[in-house]
Amino acid sequence: MGDSDGFIQAVQLLTDHLSFNRNNTVQVFEANIRVLGGLLSAHLIITDPAQPFGNMTPPNYDDDLLHLAHDLGSRLLPAFENTATRLPHPRVNLLLGVPVDTHNSTCTAGAGSLLVEMGMLSHLLGDPVYEGAARRAIKALWSYRDASTGLLGALSALYNVA
Repeated sequence: MGDSDGFIQAVQLLTDHLSFNRNNTVQVFEANIRVLGGLLSAHLIITDPAQPFGNMTPPNYDDDLLHLAHDLGSRLLPAFENTATRLPHPRVNLLLGVPVDTHNSTCTAGAGSLLVEMGMLSHLLGDPVYEGAARRAIKALWSYRDASTGLLGALSALYNVA
């Protein structure tokens, strides 16, 4: 950390060239933790009044990374809709929503670890919809615990979300 010039250049590249308006299918878990989490983290570094890493604020920054995060979060929301188990679909097309011919199962981590990023997005936007979707998925996952052990299945355990 502390490479403010490199950080600011990277932010500028993202704000100038990144668009989620693409006909691409992504894994919800990966897009959430890596892309959404990265956008939110960089936004928080920029807007932190304490500036613990030095001045990391790009010129004319107007919550650009938060706007990108909002766009991505909204494109991930269809994964949480219309599932019989309330667990999110594992993949979503950024333009079209949940693909018709998608793999209809998700792993424990993919369904249960979306709250940090979705919760922070809700907090920053003042919109509870993202946190609510992730919380409902966690509550649903919790209901699938083994009756005798109280444990969830291993990470390779799959749950039908069709």
